[in-house]
Amino acid sequence: MRSSFLSFMPARVCFCCALAVCICMLHARGLDAAGVKNVLVVFPEEAWTAHAYRTIYNALRSKFDETRQNEVTLFGESLDLYLFPDGSRQQYLAEFLMEKFSRMKIDLLIPVAPSSLSFVLRTRDTIFPGIPVVYCGEVAHGGKRLEHRNDVTGTALTLDIAGTIDLARRVQPGLKRIAAVAGTSMIDEYLLSLFHRAFQNYEGELELIDLTGQPLSRLLDNVSALPASTAIIYIGFQRDVDGRIFSTAATMKRVSQAANVPLFNFIDTALGYGSVGGCMTQIEAMAKKTGEIALR
Repeated sequence: MRSSFLSFMPARVCFCCALAVCICMLHARGLDAAGVKNVLVVFPEEAWTAHAYRTIYNALRSKFDETRQNEVTLFGESLDLYLFPDGSRQQYLAEFLMEKFSRMKIDLLIPVAPSSLSFVLRTRDTIFPGIPVVYCGEVAHGGKRLEHRNDVTGTALTLDIAGTIDLARRVQPGLKRIAAVAGTSMIDEYLLSLFHRAFQNYEGELELIDLTGQPLSRLLDNVSALPASTAIIYIGFQRDVDGRIFSTAATMKRVSQAANVPLFNFIDTALGYGSVGGCMTQIEAMAKKTGEIALR
């Protein structure tokens, strides 16, 4: 009986191997038919610790879950670009990402915010050659528009700075001054450039109090002693002049608590951190629009 059983062993092994191969082939075909896609979302900094970025990731996830045409596996990476602003360190970061995803096919890149988009466009040919890009956020630095590319598209972050200033004037009749608060990180300086461009239309009507590029301790002292008829426009604060790194939302709360005048901002995810409001950009709606473009 034992010899009879052993005589069947090679045939049983061959059958099991053949069956396993068939199952794998069917499974692979099923994945192809379902159109499974790997999407990598690239954040410039803070990632899930920042309310805005967490909102973007969850909105993308929600939009991808709605579709029955594709199954999407969503990955997220934080570049921490405000910690590594120089090109040589970013090259090491690019090499790390290339190694991390070397055994995985990435089908789409979603860089969030201008600095992530710049990083992706600068390194894509090395890390993810030929992979299309759908960005989520502003597409230009210093007013320069993104060069047209067939495989790069997305949604732009528009900040209604003028609308927020006008709102502050309605909320505070007789408003005479705007105190601008911003840090020294790449995104802080970019948003500050947008603010200065918008504020040109108010020169002669409103005085500008420049509270940008200061150590946080000095900033807190200054906002606690602002003259009457002033409103704070909180632009962003991820790094101060001493190189210290901060959470933009947490710093907004500290500035608001120290300030003796109201604080306004431009992005809806910052509500609850001390802002009285503003003409808000809806971060979740922008992210869902990005997800719609990505699915197309």
